[in-house]
Amino acid sequence: MWPFLIVLIVLVLAAILIFTPNPIIVKLHGGPIRINKKKVKKVMLGMNFTDGLVYKLFIYIFLVIVSFIFLYPMIYMLLTSLKPQMDLADSASGLLPSSLYFRNYVEAFKQLGYLKALYKSIIVAMLPTLFNVIIGCLTAYGFARFNFPLKKLWFAIMIITYIVPTALISIPRYAWYAKLKLLGSILTYILPSSLGQGLCFALYFMILYSTFKRLPVQLEESARIDGANNLQIFFRIALPLVIPSVITVLLFSFVWYWNDSETASMYLNIVKAGQDAPRWITLPIALQNFQNSLLDRGEREIILYQGVKMAAVFLSILPLLINYFVLQRFFVEGIEKSGIAGE
Repeated sequence: MWPFLIVLIVLVLAAILIFTPNPIIVKLHGGPIRINKKKVKKVMLGMNFTDGLVYKLFIYIFLVIVSFIFLYPMIYMLLTSLKPQMDLADSASGLLPSSLYFRNYVEAFKQLGYLKALYKSIIVAMLPTLFNVIIGCLTAYGFARFNFPLKKLWFAIMIITYIVPTALISIPRYAWYAKLKLLGSILTYILPSSLGQGLCFALYFMILYSTFKRLPVQLEESARIDGANNLQIFFRIALPLVIPSVITVLLFSFVWYWNDSETASMYLNIVKAGQDAPRWITLPIALQNFQNSLLDRGEREIILYQGVKMAAVFLSILPLLINYFVLQRFFVEGIEKSGIAGE
């Protein structure tokens, strides 16, 4: 409510500046005070309006509101994960916990089998991501710098692979993996990514292609005059200049594979002969199994487990948050250079 009160006060002050005579006279006990309307108007509205206090205040309030809308689910999840069962059982309790209850995280850690699931998740997300980055860089540079037969056709096919829904090819791919006896193996992730068919590979290709396309050709021509071949030009000149975009693709791909519980459930959550449980239980699968286990409990017990559930969700996304904060600078720079944010 307070942002709207601030906006209302600013609007009233702006109206006073517009409709009152110059100078503005404010009567106080010590005598009248004259305020130069033009100077105050310059401060409030600015020379071009965009440099005035009113405009900046509107922008700041708008950003605060938008940030709160995006951050509220995270704030709610974090605060709920710290609530004791007494607060969860009381429907009249507010958003803030009465005391910090870290037992929810201990229980969530046990329910998820966190360390083992974290290790599996890192492997499942990182290996295909590395293949996506390697194949994406080579393919994007080839399309950006070389001419070859049917180049436009192959480029169009590359874009079409992004338009085609993943569900359309999931059943044929599942049947193919079953025929090759690859279900329940990490190869179901590595094979597509190593052949340029990983999750959202066309998107990563476009990011890298647009970045390579913007590089000055003169740099490569100078290196070629000095005797460098195509591989040397790629590894020593082109690739170092697109590192921010490479890190952007790395983050995008890692997050996509990390959160892809549907594909993981279809290809990895398989119990092979001689096994008691699936070998590759990632954090999203462990979280899904934990949520399914709550369905058999009573309504009151489900409410009491909300704190543990929110703690489990936070633990599952914690590695992604750490990755983003560590690589934030490169991520933003890569988005700007690749043209995702617009020209």
